[in-house]
Amino acid sequence: MRARTIEKRAARAHKSQKPTLRPLDIIILPPRTVRPSPLPINSAQSEKFGTRIFSETVTTVDLSRRPFTVKTAERTALADTVIIATGAVARRLAFPGSGEADGFWNKGISACAVCDGATPMFRGAPLAVIGGGDTAMEEALFLTKYGSEVHVIHRRGELRASRIMQARALAHPKIRMVWHSVVEAAYGNEKGKLGGVKVKHLETGAVTDLPLAGLFFAIGHEPASKFLGGAVATDEDGYIVTKPGTVETSVPGVFAAGDVQDKKWRQAITAAGTGCMAALSAEHFLTAHGSALEAAVGAADGLAAVTAAAKEKGGSDAPGKTPAPTPQSKVAKVEAHGSPAKVAAAVGGRTKLAGTH
Repeated sequence: MRARTIEKRAARAHKSQKPTLRPLDIIILPPRTVRPSPLPINSAQSEKFGTRIFSETVTTVDLSRRPFTVKTAERTALADTVIIATGAVARRLAFPGSGEADGFWNKGISACAVCDGATPMFRGAPLAVIGGGDTAMEEALFLTKYGSEVHVIHRRGELRASRIMQARALAHPKIRMVWHSVVEAAYGNEKGKLGGVKVKHLETGAVTDLPLAGLFFAIGHEPASKFLGGAVATDEDGYIVTKPGTVETSVPGVFAAGDVQDKKWRQAITAAGTGCMAALSAEHFLTAHGSALEAAVGAADGLAAVTAAAKEKGGSDAPGKTPAPTPQSKVAKVEAHGSPAKVAAAVGGRTKLAGTH
């Protein structure tokens, strides 16, 4: 079985490849990676088992029938199964000092308290969370384990979080609510790290200084599923809907793994677990349903044999006419290196496991 991974170009250095149309069994499309990830290690493991990795951005997919079609600007790939693992990106606010190049992103500003909250620079220091939902309350409560105090900055006068989460946050002695306020700018300290933020009160217009060592965005995530164009079922927030207890999507033969289908946990280890489930599910699907690509090429080979036999006899039922090309014959023509083996294709995420044993 052959596997290919198509990952967003920014994740790896681009390797020039001549555009080709090759059948696959499984295609994996990786995510819009923001923070460092074990991508090089996982990529090496995948390549060890024969996976070909293309650093290209998928533009469109056709999942209406097998074999499925995945397109980038450079190539078109056919696949018997597809694993979508494109991940989800934390929403961020843009204000002076919040950026990467000229700000304090990853220098005190983060979008994941669970990932970064235990960092030594945050221990015993004042911290802040922006947001008013359950995620913001969860992250604020988590940060109380490490920070001296945690400010929750919210643009409204009431929280959107569930009652139980509100009660827990409001009752915690380390949590301070900053109502009707937004962050205007962030500034640094003598070490080049985040030193604090300027907070504007929306009702009075007053701007105050809030010294901080850490600022965490908790305003939600955006799953990378728009490029699918509705090819699989998603919920109101764009997360791919999977059958409970599985990674099966609304399209048989298409599986979803990682944060693109997980709006609750969003951890590397849970993404890896669903990635393993997706790989095994794709293998089981191929075993049960066979290869549409092989069937198509087999039909094309049969048509070619009949045509050749007719020519040897000096004609056909319609002398002088060549049978119109079929989709199957087109597949046969593009596979110039012999009959296609089964292939698996996956569409990006933290999980890069695409090799087979």
